[in-house]
Amino acid sequence: MSIATRNRPPIASAMSAPRGRALIAGTMCFAAALTIAYWVLWYGIDRNILASSHAAAYYAFEQAFPAADG
Repeated sequence: MSIATRNRPPIASAMSAPRGRALIAGTMCFAAALTIAYWVLWYGIDRNILASSHAAAYYAFEQAFPAADG
C-alpha cells in the first residue's frame, strides 16, 4: 500500500446524496414557483391585490424587479 492510499479518507458511495439535498431543492422550487405566481398576478390578473400603495412611484418601483427576479 502506498503512502497516498493510506492517507486518503474512505470514499463515500456515489449513490448517497448529502443530507437535506431534497429539502433544499424543494425549497428552491417552491421559491421559484412563488416568484412566478407573484408576477403572473401582478401583470396578468390584478396588481391591486398585491400593491401596498397606489402611487405612480410605487408602480414604477415594482416594475423594476421582473428583470432582477428573472
